[in-house]
Amino acid sequence: MYIEKIFEMKKLILVILIASNFSCKKNCVDLNDTHWTLFYKHNSTFNYYAESDLYFKNDNSIENYRNFDTILGTWMSDKKKLNIQFNNDDEYEGTIVSSDSMAGTLVLPHGDHGVWYAKRK
Repeated sequence: MYIEKIFEMKKLILVILIASNFSCKKNCVDLNDTHWTLFYKHNSTFNYYAESDLYFKNDNSIENYRNFDTILGTWMSDKKKLNIQFNNDDEYEGTIVSSDSMAGTLVLPHGDHGVWYAKRK
């Protein structure tokens, strides 16, 4: 009887561990070493989105390849929340919507506010 209860407890613990692992995989998106197309408007009155390429590196650094230059920065994510701080003081905050899309707002050093979204390549 005692051994059967221990066995049942071990099975329950195993089920909980497996479920929590799947839960994190479902709710957590690994951005390490991924490439994305970024669409952004630095001002909400603009009627077009500029486009660039983002590369989320494994060391939490990020590269933003634009038409004529590359801006470097750092990124942090906590489950579905994302924060990107570029070296030119642009700050992007957003939400990871799914494994292949994210969206949010941005603040520029001179005070303009804009919007952005990105799609995984």
